[in-house]
Amino acid sequence: MRQYKALFFVSYIFYLTSQGSVAQHSITQSISDTRSMGSGNCGVAFSNPVNFINNTAYLGLIQESGFYTNYSSYFLIQGISQINIQGIYSNSNSSGWGLHLSRDGSKEWNENLIGIAYSRKVSTHSSIGIQLNAIQRQQIESGNSTTLSPSIGALFQIIPNLILATQINNPIPIQKNNRPIVNSQFKFGLNYKVYQQLNFLTEFNASQNITTFIQFGLEYKPMDRLSFRTGYVSNGLITAGFSVVVKNKLNLELGYSLHPVLNNSAGLGLSYYFNKK
Repeated sequence: MRQYKALFFVSYIFYLTSQGSVAQHSITQSISDTRSMGSGNCGVAFSNPVNFINNTAYLGLIQESGFYTNYSSYFLIQGISQINIQGIYSNSNSSGWGLHLSRDGSKEWNENLIGIAYSRKVSTHSSIGIQLNAIQRQQIESGNSTTLSPSIGALFQIIPNLILATQINNPIPIQKNNRPIVNSQFKFGLNYKVYQQLNFLTEFNASQNITTFIQFGLEYKPMDRLSFRTGYVSNGLITAGFSVVVKNKLNLELGYSLHPVLNNSAGLGLSYYFNKK
């Protein structure tokens, strides 16, 4: 119980220290995988992750080496999109390393991220992880700039049916001349297994100078290789998606979201594991 209290305390302190700094949109806030896109943007507390985009702690739970990639559009606007590529190396049953490449935006305005991550299990179904990101920003009006930003993640299975997790991006903002300002972001979520085939997810997502969101998601798994998802975000966003596993090694995902004002968004994801049988 002490480790859980320590996790919540540290998360809260990081969140408080992030307040009061001038910040703007950052790639670390917008990055997501296709599975979370279909689950109401809930992604920090998945029970069987296939990548570590939403939570660095997932690396300690993925016991096979492989890769993940996904592509998503922004409101179906041509030329504005996000792409993620991750390589995962599992060197034991209790820890893992990862490489994350990401590009977000358009030709004229974009951000690129390169991250190196490490995660380790602290118990059978619990882990912690850290990632160091180099972020390069290109803007027509201000040119190119680069900065470093850490991410910290943790996941704990409190009881067999309940998972609590958190991800903190850029916990202590650093502002220097000729470097972009990266927002601090705090995410806290839970995953409750209602019954064997149905999971309920909810997530609290707070970022500097951006509206705080409450997110809800459902995952229904009628069979081992097929999953359906839906979700809702407090800004009125409605989401849906599904995934299918092909021959155990290959996982295909599709996500879709309907914005109450803007156009729809769509995403496609793919993961492959080399050692899975």
